[in-house]
Amino acid sequence: MRNNSAGSDNAANRKHRQQQIGVVMTNAMRIGFMRTDAIGTGSTRNDSMPIDCMNSVGTTNAGSMNAGSMNADKMNVGRNNGVCQLWNQVFVPGLWRSIDDEKFAWPRFLRHHKDRDADSTDNSSNNANSNEEQKALVQAVWRLAQQNSTTLTCFRLDQSFSRPRSLLNTSEAAEVMYNALENMPNLIELEIAHASADLDRVLHLTSPHLECLRAPGLFQMMGTDGQLLHEAYTSIRKVELSNDTDTRAVFSLLRYLPNLESLSLSGFEQEFFQNDEVEGLEAQTRMDNTPNRSLHRLSLCKVRFHDNRVMAIILPWIPELREFSCDLLRMDMSAALVKHCTHLEIVRELGVLGGNYDAWTKTRPIDDVLPLLRGCPSLKVLDMVAHRIQGDSFIDCEIACLERLETFRCQIVGMYWLGGIHSLEMLKRILARNSGEGDEGSERGPWQAGTRAAEMRLFDKAYRNEDRGPAPVGTRCAETRLFNEVYRNQERYRKVYHQLSKMTQLRVLDLGQEYRTVFDPYCGPDGEDSHNSEDEEHHPPKYNRYSPSIPDTLDLTLESGFDQLETLKELEVFGFEGVGHHLDKAELNWMAEKWPKLRVMRGIHEDILPKVEPDAKRTELREYMQLLRPDVVHETLYKLPVFWSMEAADVW
Repeated sequence: MRNNSAGSDNAANRKHRQQQIGVVMTNAMRIGFMRTDAIGTGSTRNDSMPIDCMNSVGTTNAGSMNAGSMNADKMNVGRNNGVCQLWNQVFVPGLWRSIDDEKFAWPRFLRHHKDRDADSTDNSSNNANSNEEQKALVQAVWRLAQQNSTTLTCFRLDQSFSRPRSLLNTSEAAEVMYNALENMPNLIELEIAHASADLDRVLHLTSPHLECLRAPGLFQMMGTDGQLLHEAYTSIRKVELSNDTDTRAVFSLLRYLPNLESLSLSGFEQEFFQNDEVEGLEAQTRMDNTPNRSLHRLSLCKVRFHDNRVMAIILPWIPELREFSCDLLRMDMSAALVKHCTHLEIVRELGVLGGNYDAWTKTRPIDDVLPLLRGCPSLKVLDMVAHRIQGDSFIDCEIACLERLETFRCQIVGMYWLGGIHSLEMLKRILARNSGEGDEGSERGPWQAGTRAAEMRLFDKAYRNEDRGPAPVGTRCAETRLFNEVYRNQERYRKVYHQLSKMTQLRVLDLGQEYRTVFDPYCGPDGEDSHNSEDEEHHPPKYNRYSPSIPDTLDLTLESGFDQLETLKELEVFGFEGVGHHLDKAELNWMAEKWPKLRVMRGIHEDILPKVEPDAKRTELREYMQLLRPDVVHETLYKLPVFWSMEAADVW
């Protein structure tokens, strides 16, 4: 616990305060009311004790009266009241360091505060019956802030005051905020929702200690001269904007916040650009031809079609960028990052959970992340699990960050699995006839090692003069094409795993995400619709029918070359959600032995999707891996939507 007023007290006051603390501690321990959890580091809390103590006093008093101990009860009541009063006088001012409305808790919070003269503190802002009640609640919050202004280091406002917004955006409300901020000398973190506020004035009042600012889109905060800021503020390290902004505001932040390290943008207003050359000259003027070299983290929460061009204008002025995150990365933005941010280490996609019920689900083009692999030699984290890379493109990519990459989360697609009965039977006949093994050789599978290269040469020699055009299944031409495709796919697997095996510093390898959605609800185990069954008690359980796994993903079997990943000795997390993996106990045995640092698996965890039909094989594999490596946790990154979670609770 920190005593913020000790520096201003004289020796006599400090001695008196120490005596008060001693009395509080002694009496509290004597009556058993000392709360060890009250002294901590929570953000929003009220550590005053009157309610708890008085409830205890009432309980003690009633019990003691029944026992006939009136004198002892009076002594306890007096001692309890003394503890409560001294607690509020001594401890509460020092404990009030943060007012944080992140959890929308103001109404409940104010009820327990010592300032109970506001009649509206019992009313939630969401249930306010009039603007007057809303205004009274706002006034109570500001009064609370003013009472603790010298000790506050964190002040986050307005999350609970969503109705009506007009009360918070008036010039009168802004003046109240300015007056309060002027008396908060130790403020480090501030969140405001006054879109009409003057940002320059806010920063001037809170400097030189303010480090973190959260505010609306600053395009609404422009002054009469069209400028956002007019002087440099060196203490600001982090800025988050909750609404759309424009390039003028961003360039103003980059220019006048020379120590800015992290910038989070909701998105950009659509602006009219004459041409790239003109915009480049204007940016040069706004930045005074001096790049911002302190910004290391940039986040863009909403990417729309015009944002890629805006980012191409901004990125040249933040050459030291280390971390970039957005909700949808496209090829032109990848290329701009490679061109202007050569020190980039982390690239992430925001809010990707999967499934059509995920609001963040968007169609991702293929291979849009390849420029990052080719052009960012310092890249350590590529967290883009919703993005797809074509297998052949991945093989041909000259990855510049092989020895530095620690997290690789992307889908590798275009890897075909010959599951058709006709294709497999034809392949067996081809292998048997040309290996000289007869019927015994016909049992060889498509991934059997051995003489595939020699067999390929035999087929090329035998059929090199034949027509390679379309032919019905069963002809030699069709067999030859099939064999060629199988061989090429085997080579594709081998080369993909060889490329992954060179990422020797990988700690996280995630090759898929949960994306299954319901396309046929309430089907019985036989696949028939049982939703309208009249005999619910005797009918088999009803299941949702989900879409299949991600098509054409990697086959995670030893026969396909998976054992080349033995080089990944640092691997801690392995994910394959949504992947048609075909792995079995042999692969689990291999992983348990070859990856000693493995701690998390995603792919054979207990299924959380509602009314999903039990998968016996999946359960068997998970239980087997738990026997091999009980230290490995099986989990999923997918989070059920709220309405699904409620439904899942009542599934059976």
